Amino acid sequence: PSETAIKRSDLHFLNSTVSASGRVVGMDQLDLTVNLMSSNLADIKFIYPDANGQGSFKGTVKGPVATPVLDGTVTLDGHKYREWTIQHAEGGVKVDTAKQLATLRDVTGRIGESTATLNGTASLDGKELNLQIRSDHIKPSDFESITKEKIGGIVSGNVTLTSVNPIKVAGHVKGVGLSAR
Repeated sequence: PSETAIKRSDLHFLNSTVSASGRVVGMDQLDLTVNLMSSNLADIKFIYPDANGQGSFKGTVKGPVATPVLDGTVTLDGHKYREWTIQHAEGGVKVDTAKQLATLRDVTGRIGESTATLNGTASLDGKELNLQIRSDHIKPSDFESITKEKIGGIVSGNVTLTSVNPIKVAGHVKGVGLSAR
């Protein structure tokens, strides 16, 4: 058939549940509304190889089956990214798998005692970044793995992060009780 309609389908696999409605055009075009809930995101490594932790996605999946665009709201808990564990993150995300690019919209996140809101873009491999980060509570010791220094205190402000290796940040910050060892 040239078009297949999907109405309220529920798929359960391993630790994940996906509900979807929409259509598949031909054999290779998606136009779906999706609700994914997973207690182990490693179940979806076939979509995103670094998937881990727990989470959910509610939004749309559109475009070619091999390289769809996902656009919606995501929640992550216990997600390991490089040397960090993101205890909790949630907000709007658009992932263009063809371009290997994620666009974050008001994503709030917590690593250790640090909290921040992120907006902007990041390549899926993390090599290209343009993220605006707003926070009133960043504890530098939560990020010692990238700062390579032992810094105490609390930092707040608005910055743009364009690289993590080497770290490149521009913007306005305020420090309280800062110390370096």
